[in-house]
This record gives sequence, structure tokens and C-alpha cells, in this order.
Amino acid sequence: KCALVLLGRTPLAKEAASWVRMSPGELAAMKQRLWEDLKADKTIKKATPALLEREFAKVRKAIDLHRAIEAMSLAGSKVLYLQADMADPGAVAKAVKAALKIHGRLDFIVHAAGLEESKTLADKKLEDFDRVFKAKALGAHNLMKCVPPVRGQRWAFFSSVVGRFGNIGQTDYA
Repeated sequence: KCALVLLGRTPLAKEAASWVRMSPGELAAMKQRLWEDLKADKTIKKATPALLEREFAKVRKAIDLHRAIEAMSLAGSKVLYLQADMADPGAVAKAVKAALKIHGRLDFIVHAAGLEESKTLADKKLEDFDRVFKAKALGAHNLMKCVPPVRGQRWAFFSSVVGRFGNIGQTDYA
């Protein structure tokens, strides 16, 4: 059996286990309740459809994450998910330390973190570029700095076909 340690920015909401079992109609009703809550929230200047989509995307991401973990578990893997922003050296160090405490060593490290926020370079703000670039580049650096080397250890770094074939809106992602 394979023991997997997954690091990701997406919070694994406790409710995701029940959300994943909801029908499309139940999810639509949940999204409608969220819309009503956003409109009633006095701390929000104005509830907009864009805000609703951004907030409900958190639910979708948690569902997708839970499904992925569930599929890996059903395939026979022991899965540990730790929330960590790969661009944050402290968060990566904390997650690696937690993984080492449980598993003792890390034999195969796969770095596939990435954010995709397509815009032409001319239309992209510096902070947008940095956020996308740092997830991949700084994430790799942080992992290499935090994971202690062991004999026979293997590393794999994922990029994107964008790096080979190009995409006008993904200079930072490539």
C-alpha cells in the first residue's frame, strides 16, 4: 500500500463529505442560500454574482478535493491531506514536519502545485504574476529546502504543456 501526503491550498471543509453526496439540485439550493446570505450580510458592500461564484467555488473545490482523496483511498492508498500554501516557506515547513512525524521519511516527492489565472502579460498586475509564479517556483524551492534527503529518494516536478506549446495568457504559468 502506498502512503500519500498531499499538500494544497484548498481547505478541506468538514462538510465536504456531505457536500460530495448532494444532488445537483441540492447544490443549487445551497448556492441559492449562499446568495441570500451574501445579500443579507451587512459587512459586504454589495453582493454580486461574481462574489457568489467566488464563494461557491470554495465549495466546489472542497468537493473535488474530497472526491480525489476518496478515489485514492478506494484504490488502496493511505492519504494524508495537509493544507499549505506552497509559496509560504513556513506553511511548507510545518506540513513537511507533520508528514515526517507520521511517516518518518518521504521517498517520492511530486511537485504539481500551480495556479492558472490567464491574462495577457500586459493586462496582468505584478501581484497576479507573482501569485501564479510563486506557487510553482517558490513552492519547488520550499519543498527542496524542507524535505530531508534520503537514500533512493525521487523527485518529480510537473509543469504545463503551456511551457512547450505556449498560450498567450499563461506566461507566468509556463
